[in-house]
Amino acid sequence: MRQSLNLELRTETLELVKDYFTQLKMFKVDHIGYREFRKDGTSMAFCSHLDWYDVDTDVVYKEEMANHYAKELIFLVKNQFDCITRSASSINNKFLQELSSKDMCNSFLIYKNTEDVIYMYAFISSSLNPDALSYFVNQSGFLEELINKYKATFASVFQKSKYQELREQMFSEKVAQHIFSDLTSSMQNSSFQQLTPKEIECTALVARGWNNKAIAKKLNISTRTVEFHLSNIRNKLNINSRNDIVDIAKHINY
Repeated sequence: MRQSLNLELRTETLELVKDYFTQLKMFKVDHIGYREFRKDGTSMAFCSHLDWYDVDTDVVYKEEMANHYAKELIFLVKNQFDCITRSASSINNKFLQELSSKDMCNSFLIYKNTEDVIYMYAFISSSLNPDALSYFVNQSGFLEELINKYKATFASVFQKSKYQELREQMFSEKVAQHIFSDLTSSMQNSSFQQLTPKEIECTALVARGWNNKAIAKKLNISTRTVEFHLSNIRNKLNINSRNDIVDIAKHINY
């Protein structure tokens, strides 16, 4: 039942993104994959390569796969990377060995993150095409454009109720919390990089409990200017209140 449902998901997804796949084949892509990692530790995947489903149903390799993805995600989040390459020439676990045996190891992966879901897009090349990985890296802008065009299509298929039983527990709750806690911190740090020096000063003072009048006096600006900076901070960080500014600033030790 699970196998047939997986193949039904594959068929439906491929039909909806056939134009996407056709364009990718022109750019040395032999197969595509998509995976969602959720905050509760569950995951669900699609791959155009039929042999993938042999790996996905093998208990031994599923455990190896979970360990591999946990390490990969933690590495990406901590280093604030959004892409990574895999190569058959650098295999260090049984999961990658199994992918290599099916000629599915050489791949370029792009990750898109939200606070609740990490989306992975895989571009897989045959080992007969050794220059593909460097080509993918050079064409990353084009691949990003295609992802932005089709990401809603992928998500819409995966949200269908009939496919929800394909969603499996990949990580323990503790591992998932670790990944997404680091991700939230990373995203907030990235958002803070958008702030101007004066907005950063305001943020630090708000986090210390200073009111607008005290901040204005400290920074030698008007209270109206302080309010203007705080409004910009809320907009840039996508938050609603002064308390949110305090919580986020303290969370990243600002």
